[in-house]
Amino acid sequence: MSDAPGPLRSRMLEVFGRDATFARVLSGSGWLIGGTVVATAAGFVQSILVARRLGAGGFGLLGLVLVVVMVGRQLLSSRVWEAATKYVVQYREAGDPTRATAALKLCYLVDACTGAVAFAVILATAPLVGEAFTKSPEGASLIRLYAFSVLILIPRDPALALLRVAGAYRWLAFEMAGESILTLGGVLLIVLANGDGARAVLTVYLGAQAAGSLALVVLTRPAERSLGLASWGSAPLRALRGELRSILRFMVYTNVSGTTRLVTGYADILFLGAIATKHSVGLYRLALTLSYPIAALAQPVYQVVYPELTRLVALRDRKAILSLQRKLSGAGAAVVVCTCVATTVAAGWVIPRVFGPPFSESTPLLRIMVWQLVSVPFLWVSGFLLALGHPRRVALLASVDALVYLALLGALVPPFHATGAAVATLLRFVVWTALAIAFSRRANREMGEAWKDGADERAGDKLTTTPR
Repeated sequence: MSDAPGPLRSRMLEVFGRDATFARVLSGSGWLIGGTVVATAAGFVQSILVARRLGAGGFGLLGLVLVVVMVGRQLLSSRVWEAATKYVVQYREAGDPTRATAALKLCYLVDACTGAVAFAVILATAPLVGEAFTKSPEGASLIRLYAFSVLILIPRDPALALLRVAGAYRWLAFEMAGESILTLGGVLLIVLANGDGARAVLTVYLGAQAAGSLALVVLTRPAERSLGLASWGSAPLRALRGELRSILRFMVYTNVSGTTRLVTGYADILFLGAIATKHSVGLYRLALTLSYPIAALAQPVYQVVYPELTRLVALRDRKAILSLQRKLSGAGAAVVVCTCVATTVAAGWVIPRVFGPPFSESTPLLRIMVWQLVSVPFLWVSGFLLALGHPRRVALLASVDALVYLALLGALVPPFHATGAAVATLLRFVVWTALAIAFSRRANREMGEAWKDGADERAGDKLTTTPR
């Protein structure tokens, strides 16, 4: 199910000096970035339609409902895609398809159990949370409605991980683009039919998510065959005996990382929702939406790079790892600088003309927040640490990041509201980038020392078995 055709791969190898790893990254990233561009464009148009339909207050209410439900889902459910990626790749490289399938089954089981718990908790706490954050009489009912997204999204993480490992990036791009276009079509129908505000928009989101989850589950069947995995019936969980504790420990640390990233991802909206008006939340959310696209385009690169780094660690190819790091950082830096300068110059013209004069106050916020993209050239660092078997370090990096961000928000949001949140967000990414560089340098140094000292050991034996 690989999506890098021979002629395309050959041309890439010619351009990039026979660097097969970077060619695979570019090929896979190209498909995912293409899908992300379509999804981002559709989301941009959708944001215009929804913002004009609901106004700043309604747009802020919708954003708060989305954030509250996603926070609840990510706090209580598991994020297993990193574990699924690592252990499916690791066991396949070791020639053990039975344990690879058993690890995938374990990820599905964990995700289903924690997702069901998250759904129940969100439903039970909707009245309290709705009153605290949305400050709207319909907040609780909207939260209960969108809580069904938690159940709909349960199979996604393991399915996405499996498809990435299989190299099915073309189909992932089609699914991503198709879901976003379906969502846009639903929103357009609401606007044309003068639909029932935020409730109708959330209903469209749920329908599109259900279609996307079904498509991903269908696509996993040929992916399993292409990877040579064992049938589910012949891969019981007891096949992981002796490894189960290590896998679960890896999941715990990646969930700690995910939870702290959740704090940093939504804390700004929640701070503003608790302190400022819905109008301020709407202005800030627009700036956040417009500053996000390049970071969104970097995520597909990470999703391709992480399996590649895991494979290179298993092969102990230090030269290829360092080369990939340099090329990713250099390309990312060039894109970020150009994007930030262009956005800073154009923001004052684009926002009032595209979104309307009421959103003009978002212009200075966007000019601040776009520079958060300084972190993009180093987004590969977390995947590198996980590939080396250092989930504890990833959790530490994410935890320090969260503590710094909460302190900045606590200091800047009460007196400055949306502007304070924008400045806090920028400073948070500057600090994270400095920490990521330090962590990667240490890991590179240890990698060189360990592989030099243990050159005769089995590939990856020292660096992929024990989380530190």
